[in-house]
Amino acid sequence: SINAEYGDISAKLLEKRMGEFVREVVATAPINIAVIKYWGKKDEQLIIPLNSSISVTLSQSQLKTTTKISLRKNSPSQSVDSLRLNDKEDVVTKRIKDCFQELRELYIKQKGEEAIHILRNTHLVVESWNNFPTASGMASSASGLSCLVFACAALFDIQGDVSHIARRGSGSACRSLYGGFVKWEAGIDDDGSDSRAIQLHDQLHWPALRILILIVDDRKKTTSSTSGMETSKKTSQLLDYRVKHVLPQRIPQMESAIATRNFSAFAEITMKDSNQFHAICRDTYPPIEYLNDTSREIISLVHRINSTRVHPIAAYTFDAGPNAFIFCLEQDQLELLHHIQNAFVLDEKELTDQSSRGLIEEAKRVTPSWGESGFGFGKKKDSRRNRTQEYSLLSCGFRSNSTEQERASQTLSRKIRHNSSKSLLFIHKSTQLRQLSSLQEVDR
Repeated sequence: SINAEYGDISAKLLEKRMGEFVREVVATAPINIAVIKYWGKKDEQLIIPLNSSISVTLSQSQLKTTTKISLRKNSPSQSVDSLRLNDKEDVVTKRIKDCFQELRELYIKQKGEEAIHILRNTHLVVESWNNFPTASGMASSASGLSCLVFACAALFDIQGDVSHIARRGSGSACRSLYGGFVKWEAGIDDDGSDSRAIQLHDQLHWPALRILILIVDDRKKTTSSTSGMETSKKTSQLLDYRVKHVLPQRIPQMESAIATRNFSAFAEITMKDSNQFHAICRDTYPPIEYLNDTSREIISLVHRINSTRVHPIAAYTFDAGPNAFIFCLEQDQLELLHHIQNAFVLDEKELTDQSSRGLIEEAKRVTPSWGESGFGFGKKKDSRRNRTQEYSLLSCGFRSNSTEQERASQTLSRKIRHNSSKSLLFIHKSTQLRQLSSLQEVDR
């Protein structure tokens, strides 16, 4: 499922000429998951970050943004740039306008009179679709804005790096313009000219790395990343400490772990950085809560799993949302998935691709080498008389073959009353994992 052609315009784009000055391009772009988080800006207008960040680009085989962008002649009914997102009219924000302006200026700089002639009396029409939840901590802005900038650059036949332009749309978008392992350099120049994305290693560097994505809640988050960063910068002392004292050591440690494919070090740094990011959110005033109870249960589960091994086999990270991204190696993916299936009720009806279903069925047949987990939800009971849903949550440890120790189990029963399909949906989202994406392979 590795899409080795990402970034190859001839392979990924369709270009059609519809009249003398009208062009249309279709592009796709992946999401990226940060293992060293970006949170806070030195410059809000230029989107210059407080710190450098590092991410992993995921395969487009399941999660991607598709964008169609057209350059059309002005007409009495339409003469300004427009945007549709997931088949609904959306606002062309100031950030998007800034991207378009920089792309037009770069087009004129590279093509001269030809570009001026083509751009005269034309406007851009953008249609974009995400095949995953939008604005829910799934890096939709990263894939969306990188796709928009990538497509527009192809439309204008712009040559060279445009990550500094993608950054103006959404900071982390610059990292989705490259595959494999990517670093967004904060830079030191006041104008942000050196704040760009660079590829540390391509998608072939660590072929055994996998990412398991657990969709806890696909609703739009109540605090946007932009708003959250602004408040954290103003009120969180921990954010200032992180930038000055933690990241100068942590970033080179992560670069070394990736370069040497040291999963133990990679896992520990990834989880610590995720924990610190969410600690900063809670240190913010008023505090920001992106994680929910299910998110915290996933964190606990991963640490219980790792405690049974000499070296960690799983590493969680959470962006600005409750959804979990769990890194593992290919050799451990089925066993890890087996224990997650025992821990949570998964909505397999939402698994539309055959590879996800195949992995889940294969994981069900796995005989764990280090004991069974009992960290899962019980069966749902339905009573038509009082319309109450009762869930039993069994929380216990793992049996380790090396220590033969058993932890005491506790049973927590919760009753939740609902009177409408809307409240039932809330119960479903807050107590169960709604969807399980298959294990993602690192992509270019």
